[in-house]
Amino acid sequence: MASEEGDSKYVSPLDDASKKICHDELHERNEADTLIAVQTFRQWIHEQKWLKTPTDYKFLLRFLRFRKFSELEARKALEHFWTVRTRRPTWFTGEDPTNEIVKKVLKLGIVCSPRQRDKHGRRHGLPIRLKSMNGYREPHFFDLVYAFVEPFLPQKMKDRFHLHGQSMVKLYKDLGYECFPNEYLPDDYEGPRAGTYSEIVDEMVEDMSKPEFLEYIRDLSSGHYGVDKIKDHHTEEGGSFRKIAD
Repeated sequence: MASEEGDSKYVSPLDDASKKICHDELHERNEADTLIAVQTFRQWIHEQKWLKTPTDYKFLLRFLRFRKFSELEARKALEHFWTVRTRRPTWFTGEDPTNEIVKKVLKLGIVCSPRQRDKHGRRHGLPIRLKSMNGYREPHFFDLVYAFVEPFLPQKMKDRFHLHGQSMVKLYKDLGYECFPNEYLPDDYEGPRAGTYSEIVDEMVEDMSKPEFLEYIRDLSSGHYGVDKIKDHHTEEGGSFRKIAD
């Protein structure tokens, strides 16, 4: 297994509730096992001459959690992450969270989803797990459009996609009051809250403007990482050489 100096310095930022979710849902058992998983993952990366990627603890842990600590699936996800960036470098070159356009997008409440899917319709461009997708006050024609595309969606996506029309009652029940901006809360609600819409966006922009985060994003989009267009390795699946198209 491959170790790095930063392994021993890593401190999980998760609270107890989040750690329990990682344990119960993502198969993250304990710190010792997690360390072994990260170092095993890193060792595999070192053996792949066609792949250039950061190998710090935090970066690799993100992919392991994304694929529920399956080493094979984490490898596939990492490969896809860098394949997308290698094929479409202009999408990612010069990324800067402090860009005014990014701030405007956040303030408009626009959510941009990854643009690459595999042949099964799954999005692997980013190591994120979507628990649910909720539509509120969708236009009238949306029901017709959704009825047309629904038969082609994977069952898991169907189960996670919910339309709520003009009512927020089920949204409150499914997601909890505390995650909504003050502007969307009932007048008689007195529990924990996230703040006003503007405060939430300002906090996100502030987090993304921190020097360590900016350095991280700029490093990923620097062009130092990626995959070779023709890989020189023997893959786990099928035992054949695979070519990555332009």
